Amino acid sequence: MSTEGIECLSIVVRVPNLLFNNTTWDEKTINILRQRVINSICKIKGLEDIEEKIVYESYLTPKDLEEKFNSYGGAGFGLSHTLTQTNYFRPHIKSPTVENLYFVGSSVHRGTGASIVLLGSKLVTEEVIKDTKNR
Repeated sequence: MSTEGIECLSIVVRVPNLLFNNTTWDEKTINILRQRVINSICKIKGLEDIEEKIVYESYLTPKDLEEKFNSYGGAGFGLSHTLTQTNYFRPHIKSPTVENLYFVGSSVHRGTGASIVLLGSKLVTEEVIKDTKNR
């Protein structure tokens, strides 16, 4: 992703999705949030001068997630962690209404986390293979 001697850093900041109408995702908002992040990073030993060394920056806001990826409400982290959206209550990996439609990711039952998403991928694969053999 970068040339030799150059580091690549990705920073993910949890922010409200578009269903919370109190945030306008414009350049002003992005710049305010960017400066808060830079101020925090500059407090880390060895990264005090990070802003001067930035070669390239890009941002992905909830507005971008909704427009570019059709993410409902611009949510970047899937379903909320409310009682009715956790554990068994999450959508299951196989659609109950559409034949041959399967789901994988942090918003389906078994839940969030990289290891769980990978396990979910394995379970979906097993389900597809099982259904394919039954034809």
